[in-house]
Amino acid sequence: MVEKNERKDKSESVAKRLITGKAAEEYFKINYTSVNVFSEFDLKDTTNMACGFDFKLSKESNFYCIEVKGLSSNSGNVALTEKEFFIANELKDKYCLFVVVNFVEKPTHQFFFDPLNSRLNFKKIERQLTQINYSTSI
Repeated sequence: MVEKNERKDKSESVAKRLITGKAAEEYFKINYTSVNVFSEFDLKDTTNMACGFDFKLSKESNFYCIEVKGLSSNSGNVALTEKEFFIANELKDKYCLFVVVNFVEKPTHQFFFDPLNSRLNFKKIERQLTQINYSTSI
């Protein structure tokens, strides 16, 4: 019984993060032109391309790759996947971490160009996972 409750709590946490993440992506799509540096750029949604960022903004030969994260309050932890971290490291100032905060009350945003070399302090966290599958023959 305890094991089931732990799984339920983890799945609820994942569901809340997914909802916040999707809401943050929608917020970005609606509001990105209000950011002066992005105002005249064209938006390409790359959220389903597994490329290490959510959106690509282009204007002639200039571009930015944007990774969007969401927080329900004004502060909290933001994690980058290994791929997001690698791409941010490769693209430097062409990579922007766009964080939408305060979904509970009134959403606002902060953004960080070259986030790995900004005031943000990322710490590497390694976890080893065990995956269980169930197989059958047909």
